[in-house]
Amino acid sequence: MSGGDSGFARLRFRACAQPAMLAEAKPDIKLATPVSKVVQTDSGVTIHTEEEEIFRARYAIVTLPLNVLKDVDFSPPLHPRKIAGG
Repeated sequence: MSGGDSGFARLRFRACAQPAMLAEAKPDIKLATPVSKVVQTDSGVTIHTEEEEIFRARYAIVTLPLNVLKDVDFSPPLHPRKIAGG
């Protein structure tokens, strides 16, 4: 998520997400963490950041503005409709 690591953004995410999902998953929420690469395999997702951090998980929710999609390498590639914003 963009907008810095604000407490408001974190609270807003938690308020909007299903409480049961958060309780079960115990998500690690990263804000203001520019992503350079997202690799999805049968065993999970690996996220590479611009700061050369690597995060691995079974699932990931990546939110970013449409104008930066071209800056993130997705493997496998995103469907063209997703890139077009539809």
